[in-house]
Amino acid sequence: MMFEGRALLLPEEEYTRRRRSVAEGEVLLEDLPVIMGIRLYHLRIILVGFCGWLTPSMTISTIPYILDDISGEFGVEQSQAVLVGSMVLFGGILGTIFCGPVTDRFGRRFCIVTCCVFTGVLSCLHLLLPGKTMTGFFALLALRFAIGIFFASLCVITPVYVLEFIPDEYRGRVVSGLGFGWIAGSVVCILCAKFFKDSWRLLLALPVIPSLCCLLFCFLSPESLRWLFVVDRQDEGNRALRSIMSSQLLVGQECHMTGPPQVVLPNVHTHSTKRGFLKQLSLLFGPDLRCATVVCMLLWAATCGSDYSMGYWAPHTLKKLSGAADFAYDVFLWVQVANVASCLAATLVLDMFGRKMGYFCSAVPAGLLTCLFPLAVIKGGMVAVYVCLLSQALFIGIVWAVLNAYCIEAFPTNLRASGGGISAIAGRVSAGLVPMAVGSLLEVSVYLGYCVTGGVLLIGAAAALFIPQEMVKAKLADEV
Repeated sequence: MMFEGRALLLPEEEYTRRRRSVAEGEVLLEDLPVIMGIRLYHLRIILVGFCGWLTPSMTISTIPYILDDISGEFGVEQSQAVLVGSMVLFGGILGTIFCGPVTDRFGRRFCIVTCCVFTGVLSCLHLLLPGKTMTGFFALLALRFAIGIFFASLCVITPVYVLEFIPDEYRGRVVSGLGFGWIAGSVVCILCAKFFKDSWRLLLALPVIPSLCCLLFCFLSPESLRWLFVVDRQDEGNRALRSIMSSQLLVGQECHMTGPPQVVLPNVHTHSTKRGFLKQLSLLFGPDLRCATVVCMLLWAATCGSDYSMGYWAPHTLKKLSGAADFAYDVFLWVQVANVASCLAATLVLDMFGRKMGYFCSAVPAGLLTCLFPLAVIKGGMVAVYVCLLSQALFIGIVWAVLNAYCIEAFPTNLRASGGGISAIAGRVSAGLVPMAVGSLLEVSVYLGYCVTGGVLLIGAAAALFIPQEMVKAKLADEV
């Protein structure tokens, strides 16, 4: 089968008419994922997504288990040591500001490769940090800020890249499956923290391994087809389409086309990604996308603020309130098992119940269980701790799956990375500030600290009710 057709650029009115009746041998840009189905070739793209989330997961997941070591070596309080995690998220603010416009201008694959290269190099620099002086501590914070720029960019770009290849009816399942990359990173970090104690520099250098794997799979995978046709790189798009369509079909129906297709899209597309940042910002907060942008920002802020705070402080709270001599590593390994179950559940229910109810019905119990965590430790013992943490992990995993799916689907191709990046800025700010605020509150009252942590997530549940359009199996837009 040969796929060598040229993109057919049409005025918007004609494009709208063609959507109702597409001629034989023509394919609407929005229908490309349906025509492709899911093929053996897609496994490379999914592996990019897996490693693209494995890398940032291993960047941040070691933090709760090395705070004591950093505090002891540099002579700082734990509320100051937590800056090692917060600086990653503050750096992520800068990353999310620039990654969206850069990705929409230069491509998804290009930006993933760039982020992986810098993440690998910066991770290795942890091994060279001086110790036992405040100069070394400030150098560590500066390095964490720098790596945060690329940490946040990978979090935003990776699902955008993957989902632009996936048929509409499978988007929820695929983005849920990408969560296994994050879980795998957390498991590796917990095990390494358990067996390589007092080696915090080595633990912070671990992301170099998945970043190299992600680079390898990127070089074996094409640029996003939707993006290539939108920016008028038709020859490259057709070469990538040929490669994908020549591989074995795994899921979907064979198209049985007798000739090469023409990809049909409005002629305004070829100039849409050349808009300046301010123009893109005005479109995101314009009448068509304003509601979706604000809702996405609130969902990001609530989810990141609550979950990062829980991730940072739960191991310390359990250790302190239970009087244990060391972290309960086994408890948090079981939490990752619950996260696996959560991803499996999300792949089944996300496309069944929708984004709005999926987020709301998961965030409410997750927020309430977060509030109850210190009570479970003090009054219920280890059985109650396991029940509380595992149940909370099950629900929060579904929350993340909905967030990552909807905040991609809400924006058109020419603004998808920019919209996701702008929305994620609120999440990075929240993830940096809420754990610090909760750390201060925990010194006053452990109950107050966790009520604030859970309450932040409940705000997100309320915001989800204002999602303007349900995106289950809806076609992704390519233009505002």
